[in-house]
Amino acid sequence: SVLLAQLAGEIISLFFSLPTVYKGIEFNFDKSILVKSFRFGLPLIFSVFALNVLNVGDRYLLKYLAGELSVGLFELASKISGVHYMFLVVPFSLSFLPKAYKIFKTDGDLEYYKNLMTYFCFVLLWGGLILALLAKPVIELFVVDTSFYPSSNIVPILILGNIFMGLTQIASLGMYLVAKSIKIAIISLVSAIILIGLDFIAVPIWGYYGAAYSKLLTFIMLFLISLFYSNRAIKIPFEYKRLIVLFI
Repeated sequence: SVLLAQLAGEIISLFFSLPTVYKGIEFNFDKSILVKSFRFGLPLIFSVFALNVLNVGDRYLLKYLAGELSVGLFELASKISGVHYMFLVVPFSLSFLPKAYKIFKTDGDLEYYKNLMTYFCFVLLWGGLILALLAKPVIELFVVDTSFYPSSNIVPILILGNIFMGLTQIASLGMYLVAKSIKIAIISLVSAIILIGLDFIAVPIWGYYGAAYSKLLTFIMLFLISLFYSNRAIKIPFEYKRLIVLFI
């Protein structure tokens, strides 16, 4: 039901966006561009699959390893933290790459990417902090069953995971700019496997808390691995000291 609901949401979103997109389309066929697009885009299918595992796969493991109540608590916390992801991370993800490609190899491109990481981190952290503080009163206001109130305790953990997921968009930039989509797909798939492994270890011991910390740790690893391989493609002088200060 959850997957069907997500599919319905994507179809509705596509339906409303098509008229606007259609106005900006110019129909033309170029075989060379088609081949390049296919080579770049095909590996990203596996990346999207891995990201779906990262986002919803832990629910199935929770039901199997910790029971339905843990699934409910985790899902409620995910819905609250998902507000942060939907209103801050997703819009940025949709608009960032086209802009990044446009200014690539122009004056000040690396400076732009560097500053973008810092300021995006600032917005994500403060937006996440506000939502984390509001999570408990919002849940207590709208949820009748008091057994679900403890889910507010893992909202900050999930939000922190969302922050690293959002920063991964910029951390992976070097691989996108040099069309290393196969590496992006491999890193995403490895991260999905890591999450599943951590869930099998942590969930039987700590329940939905274990699932939350497993997701956070996986997203941190995804960010660091993406940053490492991206810097091997294009060295972007990110402001690491300022980023650490922001997190502190």
